[in-house]
Amino acid sequence: MKVQFGDQQQSPESRARLIRSLFKQGRTIPAHTDFCMAKGVWTESENAAAAMRWHKAEVRDALGAPSEEGLPFAGPTTHKKGRAPIWRQMEFWEKEDYLFNFQCYVERGGSNIEVANKIAVACEARFGDGPKRVRIVELDDSGAD
Repeated sequence: MKVQFGDQQQSPESRARLIRSLFKQGRTIPAHTDFCMAKGVWTESENAAAAMRWHKAEVRDALGAPSEEGLPFAGPTTHKKGRAPIWRQMEFWEKEDYLFNFQCYVERGGSNIEVANKIAVACEARFGDGPKRVRIVELDDSGAD
C-alpha cells in the first residue's frame, strides 16, 4: 500500500486504544505525546502532516498579527490558487479584499469588531468609501438595574 503525505495507518478508534494502552498515570499531555511518538503511534507521514498544520497555523497567525495601528499585516484576498485564498500585505489589497476581510473580522465578533472597524477606516481612506462601521455596544453585566 502506497502511503501519501498525512495518511492514517489505523482507524481513530484503534489509535485511541493504543494511546490509552501506553498511558502511565501522572503524565502530562506533552510527555505522553512524546512517548507515543517514540513508540511509533503515528507514521512519519502523519507526523509531517501534523507539523504542516502546526506550521501553517503559525504562518497564518504571524501574517494576521496586528500592526501598531491595530491592522493586520496581511490577510486573505478574494483571489484563490485552487481552493486556497491568496494572501497579500494590506498595502496591496484591492477594495474587494478590504470588504472581504472586514466581513471576516465582523463574523468573528468580540474584539475583532475593533479590527474590522479599523479596516473600514483604512478602506475609506484609500478608496474614498468603505464598509459601514459596526457599532460596539458595551453591556453592563454588573447585575444592577
